[in-house]
Amino acid sequence: ESGPTAGNTTVTLVGRGFQNLASIECRFGTGQRVKATYISATELLCTSTDSQGAVGSMRAFASMGGLFSGNEDALFTYYSQPSIFSFWEPAWYVNQTRTISITGCGFSKTAAPLCRF
Repeated sequence: ESGPTAGNTTVTLVGRGFQNLASIECRFGTGQRVKATYISATELLCTSTDSQGAVGSMRAFASMGGLFSGNEDALFTYYSQPSIFSFWEPAWYVNQTRTISITGCGFSKTAAPLCRF
């Protein structure tokens, strides 16, 4: 799963042996602990924390009673929110499709771009 560096993304952690305890928590990378919501013995819901500007993949951990554990495959990827400065719509068409030009920062080189109007 992935979300912006500002956090506040609902994340599902899948594992085994989870218990419905008051002290169940999650942590992303070395970030702060957050309370987890117990769904079942194999599933928790957590809210990602602010990454303090760090981008990239971090391990997601679960804790019951203060001891954090996590699988190397349990990754959460933080990304920068893109910012759009301007867009321009040329008067011509390319292959019967109208194109636009967008200027900004924080665009991902790996994610497929998606525009909604």
